[in-house]
Amino acid sequence: MDDRTLLRQYVENQSDEAFAALVTRHVNLVYSVAMRHLGNPHHAEEITQAVFIILARKAARLRQANALSSWLFQATRLTAANFVRSEARRHRREEEAHMQSILNEPGGELWPRIAPSLDTAVASLREKDRQAIVLRFYEGRNLREVGEALGTSEDAAEKRVSRALEKLRKIFAKRGVILSATVLAGAISGSSVQAAPPTLATTVAAAAVGKGAAAGASTLALVKGGMRLMAWTNAKTAILVGAGLLLAAATTSVVVSRPAQDREAAEILNRVAQKYASLSTYSDTGKTVEQIDNKTLTGWFSMRLGRGDLYLVEYEQHAPTFTNKGAVWSDGTGDYFANDMPIPVSAAPGPGTLETNKVVKSPFPGPAHEMSLMSAVSGGATVVVPAMFFGFQIPRQEDNRSWSKLLQPAQWAKAPDEKVGEADCYVLSAETDHGKVLLWIGKEDLLVHQCQQWVKDNLPLPETTDAQVAEMLANLTGPPPLPAAEIKRRINEGTKKATASMKPVTVVFSEDKGAGLKSVTIQPPGVIVYTQTHANIVVDQKFSPSDFRR
Repeated sequence: MDDRTLLRQYVENQSDEAFAALVTRHVNLVYSVAMRHLGNPHHAEEITQAVFIILARKAARLRQANALSSWLFQATRLTAANFVRSEARRHRREEEAHMQSILNEPGGELWPRIAPSLDTAVASLREKDRQAIVLRFYEGRNLREVGEALGTSEDAAEKRVSRALEKLRKIFAKRGVILSATVLAGAISGSSVQAAPPTLATTVAAAAVGKGAAAGASTLALVKGGMRLMAWTNAKTAILVGAGLLLAAATTSVVVSRPAQDREAAEILNRVAQKYASLSTYSDTGKTVEQIDNKTLTGWFSMRLGRGDLYLVEYEQHAPTFTNKGAVWSDGTGDYFANDMPIPVSAAPGPGTLETNKVVKSPFPGPAHEMSLMSAVSGGATVVVPAMFFGFQIPRQEDNRSWSKLLQPAQWAKAPDEKVGEADCYVLSAETDHGKVLLWIGKEDLLVHQCQQWVKDNLPLPETTDAQVAEMLANLTGPPPLPAAEIKRRINEGTKKATASMKPVTVVFSEDKGAGLKSVTIQPPGVIVYTQTHANIVVDQKFSPSDFRR
């Protein structure tokens, strides 16, 4: 029987057996949370007993709850917090010192790094996220069961768990514990719940069924204090939820008005961002194709990215009259770049150009500047994937002004799925005033397998003037098909359409075969198309700083 059925039997039929079943089912979870807070088995047993007494007293209000385990988790944490509140500051200082000493020990175990702060981190999550973490990793339920407990689908539960896990990863990262979401999930699943003493379930059930009548004075004090703290927490939650509903009401029309394909694209991009943020390292090799004015430049690249702003991107580009290659990298001692051919470097140390294959140390720390600098000569290889991995936006450069807007356009839409090599991919597209971008996202790994940027050149196309229209009409052999003002208006409208669509637009003035000016065709602005295909992708591989040195 599920938790709600057992609670209902206890409330309606006063079934001691039903309550004992609940205790047996959840006693390990409660005891483990208490142990992590207190580190003392005797105190943890008292906390466990107090929590189930609180449950017995509140059972009538909880019998319709979707996730009893999450409620027990929160009740245990609050009761334990009440127990140690007088020592909270000292405990926090000791915890931080303990965490730092463990992190400074070479080869330390992973679990001791996260155990002292795990429950505090989980408790800082929003209720739905906390429920998802407790159900999935503390109780070990599968995603279907998590979805049922939360009243949602398996897919929605998977997304909720993934988002909550990423939030936890970021909390630990701020505390100096750097690990991927996958490793964090494994650590919590494997170590967060330990076995309670064999007789504890029987003792707790007996005390709780009597709602504390047989409990000791210290346990009853814990019950009273825990219930007070829970009441205050619920009051604060109600205040925050009310404020959130007001804010949501102000923005509902905006959210609802977005097309379904845009919402789906946004959800996919959010999952992609979380995936890249969870990686400790990334490496690949790939090919580039750059099309400029009916000319095609091909090339290859290899990429290696690591946390702490470590990176190494090497590239080679082939044109009809030259071959160019170079690299950008950082091994932790600085940010460097070198290129085989002289290129303008307005932001580099010293005037003029970057000399052939000369290694230059950049005055700008971090990968963003170097990636932007080399985007054009690398066929765009240094743009999208590094930006996603490191979470930066490419700075705007005079010779590459469109990248920054292409990376974060206002609207994305989902196009029909396609394959890149053997990978089934989502295809996402977005357009801006400066061009458009296409991303091919692997359905299984949520990584970019191909990207394409269309960058408009020489923007904007100039509007046609009265003098130009007059010159055009002066050269006609017959009468003008329309007044000069109307011809000018149509040409300028056609110019705007050609700019927006990046396709030639034919402007029709007359269907009369004898007309001196029947139509004109307006060419779109010049377009540079960068395409990068990523292959041999490897993630979370171990590298040393020397692996990022050219």
